Amino acid sequence: MIKTRTVKDLMNPDIMTVADNMTIDALAEYLVEHEISGAPVVDTQGHLIGVVSMTDIGRNMAEPSEPSRSSDFYRDIAADLTLEDLGQRYVEERAATVRDVMT
Repeated sequence: MIKTRTVKDLMNPDIMTVADNMTIDALAEYLVEHEISGAPVVDTQGHLIGVVSMTDIGRNMAEPSEPSRSSDFYRDIAADLTLEDLGQRYVEERAATVRDVMT
């Protein structure tokens, strides 16, 4: 007689979660390092807010980014900003997080 297997028989009880503010690069490294294809996403209070997978990362990478011109980036820059401030602004505007791609 063939035994029917359930999800409980296959699941891993050691749940590995990721933070919603983790960068996509860090997420990809985490998933590869732990040899998993996805993980539940939690907020700063530890509440489950979604799920993210390698498919979500691929979808994010495949989506064409909005066309940008230098004038768009520099349009609202105050004259007293330092190069460090500009660099930080660039990183913040271009850095996708888990929250941006999770399902």
